Amino acid sequence: MKFKFKINNKPYEVDLLDIHSQPITAIVNGEKIDVWLEEATNGRKGVPNQTNSIKDPISIITSRNAEGKSNIELHQKKVIQSPIPGVVIAINVRSGDQVQQGQELCVIEAMKMKNSIRSPRSGTIKLVNIRLGQAVQHRDILFEFTE
Repeated sequence: MKFKFKINNKPYEVDLLDIHSQPITAIVNGEKIDVWLEEATNGRKGVPNQTNSIKDPISIITSRNAEGKSNIELHQKKVIQSPIPGVVIAINVRSGDQVQQGQELCVIEAMKMKNSIRSPRSGTIKLVNIRLGQAVQHRDILFEFTE
């Protein structure tokens, strides 16, 4: 699905490849970004809203995190946040390492499932903010890029 819209008066062309996958792969102005859906709540922490659905794909791309940053702004800030809570069981990069888009950076175990966290872009890792065995929460910053 292709969409055109503006965020803060800046135009974006977004192509959502498969809205039923997790993460959703979006191509924003020609750049590939993995987007994770967030669960809506009924006002109580951790209680999913049964009416939450993907009726408005644009809201996925423009959704804001707890700090008010859009997914696109986070991508531009060059940080990788944890898409899920879990325990870090593998770290495959160090500060200063060059990485390629799609390269596995770490593995987080959640509910006995191993989840590969991959780089959304090519670049140099500035900081590794995790350690083996560390419990991470949803949206914790795992890695930071230079530039």
